[in-house]
Amino acid sequence: MLRRWYRRRLVLLLISVTVAGGLAGYLLTGYGFQAGDEDEGIWPPEAVAERPHEEVTEQEARILPQTRILERVRHTGCGHEIINVRSPSADEVGLKAEEFTGYHGQAVLLAFSTSEVEYLVTTAGNCPERFIAVEAGQVAVFCGRPGNGLLLHKTDIRVDWLPPGEVARLEQGIIVENEQELMRYLEGFSE
Repeated sequence: MLRRWYRRRLVLLLISVTVAGGLAGYLLTGYGFQAGDEDEGIWPPEAVAERPHEEVTEQEARILPQTRILERVRHTGCGHEIINVRSPSADEVGLKAEEFTGYHGQAVLLAFSTSEVEYLVTTAGNCPERFIAVEAGQVAVFCGRPGNGLLLHKTDIRVDWLPPGEVARLEQGIIVENEQELMRYLEGFSE
């Protein structure tokens, strides 16, 4: 009686180990997908992400949900370049390099892999970033960031009319988020 109980346990244990081993093998080989399945529309992006040991050629690389997108926007007016780091949109996930280039029109693709995509967009005009600083003893408006700005225009506001604390802030450069904030600062300085 005891032998029969042990035999049943042993058989159940062997069946469990066999099923678990088969399931583990199935999962470790990428959910049963074979090379070339991606062209048949059944390729899930997660399968490549979970198989980092497999090399993906540049032609086969696709954008995954976790791919990091670096968008470089170069403004020809001021010469500044703004880098935006973002996740891919739902429309970008699954795109290959040539599809991505077609999707973004005038963009120049600089790098493309499943982990990171980098592209450059050139636009006319000055960058939208603005800051206020001191220029030749007057309050001035610049585009770009403090330390690397392009003078847009000087105001009639002289810094020797302002409190020392405001002058110190202006010497460092005060970044403004939008035109309304810029106007508030300039109105405040002129009072």
